[in-house]
Amino acid sequence: MKILNRILSALTVVFAALGLLQVLPFAVATSLALTFLASTVVVRGLEIKRSIDKWSSLLIALFVYGVVIYTVFIS
Repeated sequence: MKILNRILSALTVVFAALGLLQVLPFAVATSLALTFLASTVVVRGLEIKRSIDKWSSLLIALFVYGVVIYTVFIS
């Protein structure tokens, strides 16, 4: 899980940088970066042993996924 967490974190940073440097369109890069960020939070939440922290982590991930869906489909 730690390797997956590091890969997803690296992809988040890469797509955020590509969007800021305008290599990719900003809307596309932002959506991809937020998707990988939410996936990172889900993986991190699955690693946590305490149930309260796990649920708060998963709720944050759901919120970020909601932002991605709103950005992609409504904007």
